[in-house]
Parts: sequence; C-alpha cells; structure tokens
Amino acid sequence: MSKRHGSREQKRAAKHKSKRDEKRRQVARATSNNPAVRLLSAASWPLVVTLEPEQLWDVGIGSLLIARRAPGGRLVVGIYLVDVFCLGVKDAFWRDVGEAEYKAMLDKLTSHGRPQRAIAPERFAKLVYCAVDYAQSLGISPHPDFHTTRHLMDGIDPSLCTDEFEFGQNGKPCYMAGPNDSPAIAHMLAGRINAAGGHFLIPVSGSMPFDLDDDDP
Repeated sequence: MSKRHGSREQKRAAKHKSKRDEKRRQVARATSNNPAVRLLSAASWPLVVTLEPEQLWDVGIGSLLIARRAPGGRLVVGIYLVDVFCLGVKDAFWRDVGEAEYKAMLDKLTSHGRPQRAIAPERFAKLVYCAVDYAQSLGISPHPDFHTTRHLMDGIDPSLCTDEFEFGQNGKPCYMAGPNDSPAIAHMLAGRINAAGGHFLIPVSGSMPFDLDDDDP
C-alpha cells in the first residue's frame, strides 16, 4: 500500500509541477521582448473578430484585421495589407492594445469610405495564405513581418473554407507601383509581372504613368 501511495503522490507532484512550469512559460511568453515568442500561444487566445475590406476585390488592395483576446484581457491585433492583384501580403504588423486603442484602430481602418465586413476566421486565413502563395508563384515574397504576425492565425484551419479566390486582374497579375516603392523595386517587380504575362503601371516623375501590357502594339 505504501508503495502505491507513494507512486500516486509522485504522479500528483509531477502533475502540479508540469502545470506550474507551463504557467511560467506562458508568463515568460507574454512578457518576452521577442515578438515571435509572445505570439506562440496565440492559438489558445479567443478570437474577437476577423475583418475584410468590402471593396478589396474591386480596388485590389486593402487591410485585413484579426483580433484575439490575450491573457489579462488586452487585445492583440494583426493587420495585413493584402494586394490580391499580385503582391500578396505587402505589409503586416501587430499591436497589443487596450479597448480605446482598439476602437481607434477600427475607426482609422474604416475611414475615408473604406468599410469592413466581418468574415469567418477560416475565410480570413485562407485569403491571406492564398494571397501569399499567389505572390510567391510570381517570385514575390511576403513582407518580412508576416512570418511573425501570421501566428495570430494559428489554430484556424483554412481548409474549412470552401470559398474560391481568383487573384490578379481579369485573370492576369497586375502591379501598380505605390508611393513608397523605390524605382529599383518598382522596375524589378514590373519585370516579374511582365514575365508572367501581366501588366503594370509605374508613375514616371514629371509625366504620365508608364504602362506596359503585352496586348498593346
């Protein structure tokens, strides 16, 4: 009896130690200065909302937002600037915010006539990952911060979404140079889009934008 009792006590002690260790790991992750470490537990945080711009497929680019409730009650928000015409995830970042900051982020996101609509988490994740895959098929990598921010989609199964997405514009990749794209980056991307049979638009200083389409004479 004493041996069995001792074995039960050892198992109980080991179980308590395991729980204490896991709690310490959770605290360490939550307070880590390394953002990648802090988001490793995101799959266990309750989802608050996943948003998609209503006009994303019309204008070709927009910011998608995901928010989860972290331990302690604060919100962790991820925003992905997605270009469905060719570039995939052009920018990505996340913030740990309170309720007031969260509301301000939502207000900014929907300002200037950019309404958002709530979508299923599975659609959200599938859309983001498929946009990345499409861009990579053109030789374009996602924004470096995507590799950290993507952890906010951990625990969401994109395969559960039955929606199908058609990237590009009229079946072809289309690149429109942004104001922050350097001439070197713009021409590099234009070359890849042109090689893929798509078209591009690059503003030229002091003149009309330069447009190249394979269908043009």
